[in-house]
Amino acid sequence: MAELTAIALEEQYEIENNGEEIRLTIPVNGNFHPKRTLLLPSGLVPLSRVAKVLRGATDSNIEVTGHSDSHGDDSLNQQLSMERAQAVASVLQLGGVSRHNMQLRSEGESAPRADNGTPEGRERNRRVVINITPRNPASNIALAP
Repeated sequence: MAELTAIALEEQYEIENNGEEIRLTIPVNGNFHPKRTLLLPSGLVPLSRVAKVLRGATDSNIEVTGHSDSHGDDSLNQQLSMERAQAVASVLQLGGVSRHNMQLRSEGESAPRADNGTPEGRERNRRVVINITPRNPASNIALAP
């Protein structure tokens, strides 16, 4: 957690620790090409550092979720969000995070956290969130024959 917090502070990511869940929020602005879903070089280095931390988290589930603002067509925003999530997951995988530990999701514009009526709100809504949760241990309950 300390390493992720240090990266978040340096890169102006948001980080939350809700007990067993760690949520790292990566803004699209400054990390992705403004008109495409490609990560900028300035976004690759910090994500590589995040991957270095997460590759040792083999007992965790890592969910990468893309979000967009509400401008444009719903289906295009859904696709854009998924492509951003895939871009982040690809960097994590190249950095050693097992793809078996990762799930990808696209929320599109369905989960805003700010008002889409303002430029600032739309900017806050465009993000990729990495949720890290403990893997559920296998149940020790024996099944009846």
